[in-house]
Amino acid sequence: MLKETILVCISHPIHAEKLIQRGKALAKAFDGECLVLSVDTKAYDKLNFSQLQTKYLFESLAKKYEVKLITRNTDAKNIASAIAETALEKNVTQIVIGQSIQTKVQLWTKEPIINNLLKKITGIDIHIVEVNRDFYYEGDSYERGNHAHLIEEDGHYILSFDSLTNDHLKGIFFKEHSTDFSNGFFVIAEPTELKVIRIHEGIAQKDEVLANTKI
Repeated sequence: MLKETILVCISHPIHAEKLIQRGKALAKAFDGECLVLSVDTKAYDKLNFSQLQTKYLFESLAKKYEVKLITRNTDAKNIASAIAETALEKNVTQIVIGQSIQTKVQLWTKEPIINNLLKKITGIDIHIVEVNRDFYYEGDSYERGNHAHLIEEDGHYILSFDSLTNDHLKGIFFKEHSTDFSNGFFVIAEPTELKVIRIHEGIAQKDEVLANTKI
């Protein structure tokens, strides 16, 4: 008997848990396996602060529901291809995917991913879960992240964009749009969590840095 493998496709944080729950329920009903797929259309260092938070939310949800998270990188035009390729590689038998209600204008100007996906796969059941994108807002208060370092100096840490040795803290700095100063957040990506340090006028307080690192 062919083992049922459920592939849950997630993209928006507000809907991810609902879709994973649906996939887990199907996997339990069919005594199969549930996998979760997130398709990234941007490189890690090009993500804005909200997108970076979303990335780590997906990882925490995968851990919470004890499912394997698969991440693939592609451009926005090839999302359906990435889903189809993953489904074939993992011998997927069922796919769970969210579909928002589209206006007539959206239907005229952009083909839904599901329609494109149906052209690329056969023999795989697709479960479409209706979701509402109106509840998801991706903030634009911060600029795209830039690689940066924190250097210890005179009892605090200085933000720097120069290339430095491995002794300095490496991360990505997200600058607030509404300021001429280096105000924002310094993000250190660790394997299991996201460390966030507040930066004010290019300076991070030592106690906050120590609380968020293993120095």
